[in-house]
Amino acid sequence: MARLQVTSTSIVVLGDVFAPSLLTPDLLRQFFGDERPRGLTTNMVAHLEYPLSKYRVTLEEPKFQVLKLEPDPAQLEKLTDIVSHFLKKNPLVRVTAVGLNFEGFVAYAAGARAPRGQEQNGERRFLETFAVLHALKELVGSDIRSGMLQVIYQAEGHRCGLTLRSDAVLKDNKGVALDLNVHRAVSKRNEAKSHIDHLGDWLGYFVDLAERLSRYV
Repeated sequence: MARLQVTSTSIVVLGDVFAPSLLTPDLLRQFFGDERPRGLTTNMVAHLEYPLSKYRVTLEEPKFQVLKLEPDPAQLEKLTDIVSHFLKKNPLVRVTAVGLNFEGFVAYAAGARAPRGQEQNGERRFLETFAVLHALKELVGSDIRSGMLQVIYQAEGHRCGLTLRSDAVLKDNKGVALDLNVHRAVSKRNEAKSHIDHLGDWLGYFVDLAERLSRYV
């Protein structure tokens, strides 16, 4: 397994009111053909999952989300097209914000081939690098076994939230999970479309972020 894995990419659209009844298999048929989704619809939420295509589409009162598992950077157009199609079909809903979300995993350098206990040394190196271990060890009076770091910052004029978790496991490999949210408040639909259209650019930013993180893992 490669040390760096992008595990999911999603687009979240926030609005005034989304009725769950607006999300149906017929609405998405042009994107998934004859693939039949697994679904759940209540008064509060509608959820459609397409296992073969690895897509999950969810509609709740305040938000619409499309998530792609194991995304291919060269095939993001379908993801953005689904969101654009839904918004076009619901022109009266006022969109207030758009979030682009990326989840990834960086395995510790020792990987699965390391002797038993070596993975913990990789995790300890990661914690020490980010100046977490010693200060917190003094605070709690005990060894720090794992940790989570969350930071909020600005990038390209957007509010970004990055979360790192040191005790993640993917396919029997231990490493760091990272989660990036790129948030933009919007007042017009063309602003929402502009943010959505830059999904590929932000995925490239996320991959670069993860590659730089791998130097410390």
